[in-house]
Amino acid sequence: MKIRTLIFPLSIMLVSCTKNVSTPVIIKNEKDQIVVNGYVAMKKDSSFSLVKVSRTKKLSEQGSPEIIPDQKVFINDEQLVFDAASQIYRSVHTTSANSHYLHTNIDGIEINAEDHFPAPVKFLSVEYLGLDTIRQIAGFESEDVFAKIKLSFQDPVETEDYYQILVKYSDSLTPGYSERFPSNDYSIIEEQVEETDLFGNNIYKFIPHDMIIFRDHYFNGKKKEITLFVSRVSFYQDLYFELHHISKDAFIYHKNVKLQSLNQDNPFAEPTIVTGNIKNAVGFFGCRHIDETNVHVPQ
Repeated sequence: MKIRTLIFPLSIMLVSCTKNVSTPVIIKNEKDQIVVNGYVAMKKDSSFSLVKVSRTKKLSEQGSPEIIPDQKVFINDEQLVFDAASQIYRSVHTTSANSHYLHTNIDGIEINAEDHFPAPVKFLSVEYLGLDTIRQIAGFESEDVFAKIKLSFQDPVETEDYYQILVKYSDSLTPGYSERFPSNDYSIIEEQVEETDLFGNNIYKFIPHDMIIFRDHYFNGKKKEITLFVSRVSFYQDLYFELHHISKDAFIYHKNVKLQSLNQDNPFAEPTIVTGNIKNAVGFFGCRHIDETNVHVPQ
């Protein structure tokens, strides 16, 4: 389903089972629409489901989008439980199913979506390379100190694969909304035009903490090494990393949501088509494999 809409700042918080699935969006439309965002994640030998259901507000109305609680929301044949504290429908279970079917009925409207798990991909290594001072980031001078971390994984051969990497300061604490990580690896900064300094070195760009999302176009079937620079390391002795192997549809959806958010204040930008997979609603439902690792940062 293709939706030509204006979506205001949206953070797709696809993180651990303790975090929000998404922030409901506001859509320019004559009437309110139902928004469904969620996923099923396989981690080690178990899986969990997170789904948020909300109703959008028209631009002429004030206030936050309305969460829709206490509905019968199913993944396959299992009914999810609504958690009032997080305002998320959730379930923790074990499953061997490759495909998952989300379905619910709200206001007499049948809403559903389906996705399948990609193959599991695991970290090969994580290495702390010491502290580093980056002087040129995104075109201005900076002398912030970062922990330099190198991650690696093996990309599957002869398939198109899509990934998200999440950084956490503990096994449950994620970075703040405005946190951004500098990188000069343009294979994971696909929306940026590659830039170099006077010495031919790639200029560092900031990546929002929840948008380290990329494809394997530049390293298909090869071992991929990624160097990340993480700030605020003086407060934490361990850094945790998640490697999410996601579907192509999920990759396109989240990249387009980000692009639309970046262009929302530009009157000359072309409209961005955000393509979801929820039938009779707005949003996205997907399956993903998650691998975890951590590294100690000496103080």
